[in-house]
Amino acid sequence: MKKYVSLILSLVIVFSVAGYSIAEKEAKSPSEVTQTDTNEVQYELIMNAFHFENKIFKPNAALLISDKKEIKTDAEIFLAKRSMYHLCGYHYRFLFWINTDSLLEDISLNQNCESFGYKADVAHKKLAYYVKLLETAPTHYIYSLEIPVSMEPNEIREKFKNSKLNLFFIDGEKTRFPSIRFEYRHTQFVGKDAKTKDWTRAGKENEEAAKKKFKELVEKIKLISSIVEESDIYNTLSGGLHDSVYRKDYMTLIFEKGTDLSKVITILEHEGAKIYYADTPSTYLVQVVDTSADIKYIEDKLKKYEFIKGITEYKKDRW
Repeated sequence: MKKYVSLILSLVIVFSVAGYSIAEKEAKSPSEVTQTDTNEVQYELIMNAFHFENKIFKPNAALLISDKKEIKTDAEIFLAKRSMYHLCGYHYRFLFWINTDSLLEDISLNQNCESFGYKADVAHKKLAYYVKLLETAPTHYIYSLEIPVSMEPNEIREKFKNSKLNLFFIDGEKTRFPSIRFEYRHTQFVGKDAKTKDWTRAGKENEEAAKKKFKELVEKIKLISSIVEESDIYNTLSGGLHDSVYRKDYMTLIFEKGTDLSKVITILEHEGAKIYYADTPSTYLVQVVDTSADIKYIEDKLKKYEFIKGITEYKKDRW
């Protein structure tokens, strides 16, 4: 029994929380963001990551920063030579925008155990300062506008061009397309009397086999539909049990408008995949960042835009 336990503990175990991976990677690689890029950033938006519970003033509270000096400092400590660990998950989301429709970088941070690879003391102090503001004196609040998928993003921008509103596609523009998120569990036999090195080798081989399987699934789906975008493969659970190693991974596929997702679902289920969700939306969301905490004020401010199907306080979409 002791030998069995030691073998299991030698494997990497990663648990999932509400569909998110606590440790998607051991460490993030250094950022490729250049000084030229950061000089072009006009807005920095600091907000709730909607992953771990925090003490933010309101869930949709945010800080919208346009001061070039402060943005440059933050870009240096949070982006340049960046190497951060997320073994503790994260609480807040930092978005650096070149303009309201061009996102340079989107990162998530943990307020307690983030490990910064560059000017760590300065970065921790600045993060603590922003957390305090989000908890006590946020500058802005984020609202989601529900828009028909028949309206393209550039059409929305044109409609609001002279409105003086801070309009952002925080969760991207592709939320208007049909999408599927699916999970696949891959298992590999090791043996009851296997040594530690055998379990380690089997874990690595199983990971490669799982990636190969996902690639095969995507190729089969491409034979019957057009994929606009495919996400990375994310691990939600891995380990060893009895005589085998196993892992659960998931990915998201985004399709062209009009795609019949039922055919895609048939392929995935036939191959043993589990469907998290399949969605063909009739509307999608665009965000307005405003100084008012009163949604009634926002509704009155936007009532002349009759194409808006609804207005809500922002919460993290499944994307």
